[in-house]
Amino acid sequence: MAFTATVIVAFAAQRISGGWPTGLDIVDDLLSSKSVFMALRVALVLLSIAADYMVFRTGDLGAKAVWEGRIKAAHEAGPGGPGAPPLAPPSGVGAP
Repeated sequence: MAFTATVIVAFAAQRISGGWPTGLDIVDDLLSSKSVFMALRVALVLLSIAADYMVFRTGDLGAKAVWEGRIKAAHEAGPGGPGAPPLAPPSGVGAP
């Protein structure tokens, strides 16, 4: 949400610096400053890096949640893995 809000404010600042004021003197004065515009650019870069990290982290945790459960189940099921047919007993064992 912070990223989206910053994009909207940066877009407004870009428009104002291009000669398209909003009509609100307070907003126009604040966003027409070069230092505010540069701070918005830096904030966008930092927020995009944070968003990229969160997407990677979410995917990594999701993969671990899925695959660690499957790997554990495969080790508990034996050499054939889960869903594999049971191995035949060695010859002579359990035969009448």
